[in-house]
Amino acid sequence: MPNLLVTGRWGETHVTSAQARNFHAGVFGSGQYVLSGLTATMTTANTCHIDPGVACFNGADVEVPAGGVDVTIDNGTQGQMRNDLVVLRYTSEPSTQTEDVELVVVKGTPAASNPQDPSYNEGSILEGDSPCDMPLYRIPLDGITVGDPVLLAPAWMAPNRAGASSA
Repeated sequence: MPNLLVTGRWGETHVTSAQARNFHAGVFGSGQYVLSGLTATMTTANTCHIDPGVACFNGADVEVPAGGVDVTIDNGTQGQMRNDLVVLRYTSEPSTQTEDVELVVVKGTPAASNPQDPSYNEGSILEGDSPCDMPLYRIPLDGITVGDPVLLAPAWMAPNRAGASSA
């Protein structure tokens, strides 16, 4: 009979990323959520700083480390508006059995007015899709002026459990 205990010690490496994701998705849901931190600030006209924090991306535990991460926003165009997206991008490489998540800027298309968000890689890590993007922030540009980042990813809220009492 197989050992069914995922988080128990077997004497060999056996917990897979898929098992961890399935557990997290059972706790947090299969969506995309900010669990803590990940605040964005434009530190220069071309640099968006993402503070340390944690996200749950289709059950995957994603962490921006201490010190945060900077991403580069391309210059705007005089007389044009544009929306860029800062996304968490998941990729997997089946041949090497490796996975990665990085912060990426998806550049939008300039428009005279009412710019649209650019398309991004939709899909679900839980369904085996790669690449998949989790939009974190919209960066609005009006000509060469960069606006404040707009949070797109919802914060995870613990479910209200009927009958639960506080001790």
